[in-house]
Amino acid sequence: MPNESRGHRRAWAAVGLLLAAMLGGCRATVVTIEPPAAPANFDPAGGVDWSGYADVLDACVGDDGLVDYLVLSQPPNCPRLLDCYAQLARVGPATAPGQFPDRDSKLAYYINAHNLLALVAMGPYFAPGKIDPRGVGDLPGPPESAFRFTVGGQPMTLAELRELRIAPLTADDPRPLLGLCAGRRNDPPLRREVYSADRLADQLADQLARVLAGNEWTTIDAYHRRLLIPAAISDHRAYYWAHHLGGSAGPVAGTDFLAVLLSLADARGRHRLNRAIGFDVVTAQPGDELNNRPVLPAMGE
Repeated sequence: MPNESRGHRRAWAAVGLLLAAMLGGCRATVVTIEPPAAPANFDPAGGVDWSGYADVLDACVGDDGLVDYLVLSQPPNCPRLLDCYAQLARVGPATAPGQFPDRDSKLAYYINAHNLLALVAMGPYFAPGKIDPRGVGDLPGPPESAFRFTVGGQPMTLAELRELRIAPLTADDPRPLLGLCAGRRNDPPLRREVYSADRLADQLADQLARVLAGNEWTTIDAYHRRLLIPAAISDHRAYYWAHHLGGSAGPVAGTDFLAVLLSLADARGRHRLNRAIGFDVVTAQPGDELNNRPVLPAMGE
């Protein structure tokens, strides 16, 4: 379909040119990615239609939670992402509170917005082919702070979206933090489905189990006898203790935190974590230097 192909190339090219222009040779610059015009059939009263984003996730994300950027670059994936961005830029809990009556509806919106916008920002920087969290791209800076978007009528970076919108909703349950993926090395896996308010509890439980089962996110360091876990788990141990021990918010004599993790993992995760019995449990640090350097060295270097 030549016309469609030209359309998707123009869509990605527009984003890429905007990023290049805003960078202006200064890697400390925050790149503003303005939302495109809303689709012709968009009705704010009907809320955000996430179906296009769901199609992109199904087409571009593997069972391992990694993005195939070559597929993402093919039609009609880029236009679908941009159409969805146009909608979420105009509709959100701040602009249409009646559409988001409870915590789960707000969280589902913000998690989806965060992950979609990360794809919009990072897509133009990666060469075709499957890029995993250990891949490299010529990003202008850390993905959480290098780009500014419009979310529900308000400009913010991914870091601000996490801190100002998502974190306040996670006081009683930090698991939504495990749903946020900005392309860092230790970011949780992307799901091949959108988050929804009516299924959020089940989706978060499954996401936690996936993180505990994957060496990319929960790493067993046998040499140093330690288990490295995401900050979204390590920094919120009281929550996980309480859900393991029926209300206790702290350690119980004879039970270490690995036992808590074993109780929260699925069979695959328990099989892995059993190898870390007796190890220290520490917070894993993301290695953004591995996804924040040029694919090729600059001329003359």
